[in-house]
Amino acid sequence: MRLVWLCLFALSLFANDFQVKVGVSIAPYAYIVEKIGGSFVEIKIIVPPNKNPYTYTPNSAQVKEIKDFKIYIASGALFERRWLERFVNINPALRVLNFAETPCHSAFCYSWLSVDAIKEQAEKIAHLLRIIDLKNAQNYKRNLEQFKQELDELKGQIQSVFADPLSGRMVIGDQRIWGDYVKEFGLDSYDLSTEQKFPRQYNIYCIPFEDLKAKNYANPKIIVDIFAKDWRGMMMELTQNIARNHNAK
Repeated sequence: MRLVWLCLFALSLFANDFQVKVGVSIAPYAYIVEKIGGSFVEIKIIVPPNKNPYTYTPNSAQVKEIKDFKIYIASGALFERRWLERFVNINPALRVLNFAETPCHSAFCYSWLSVDAIKEQAEKIAHLLRIIDLKNAQNYKRNLEQFKQELDELKGQIQSVFADPLSGRMVIGDQRIWGDYVKEFGLDSYDLSTEQKFPRQYNIYCIPFEDLKAKNYANPKIIVDIFAKDWRGMMMELTQNIARNHNAK
């Protein structure tokens, strides 16, 4: 009897240690998965923080890890256009959530810069986690609801920042990158990506319209790491910097 009890206890410990292995292409999605999955998920980020997300290619160790993934979340990174099919060939049971917009002609699809898009994507992530890990389905559902409340609060905070008319005048670098953010929060914008003098970067330029007319593109006032894992912090830093630059004019 004692042996049976010990075996059952060992099995219960093993069950509690089970984690759903989730691969994400970039760090912001690790933040989202962590919010929903908590301690019930193990997250692997393909593009390390110190690497260029526009040119990165998975290394051999990462490719080997693919076979253990239950879920992979794609963002439209360049390497995914070459490797996503290979990932599925390596692991036929892999569930892929591809959040790349269609069509997406830029190096990335930047849907994580939209709070509304993140809310929709979070629901899909939670749904898939519940299917794979029925035991913890209620935990995923509860975490999702909590996260959606946090997203509503974040959107409200950003909207309150831009309630000042002075904060709503901005010039963006590339409409493909910042289009969702600009539309979501009703900001004035101008797409500089077609200008020959405009540096091909993902920084936001906050410059007076008279400088815009004179094609005087000074150094960017705002540089934000949109690939940072602290997604919420990045969104607030971006918002506060836009408002600060315009209110200073």
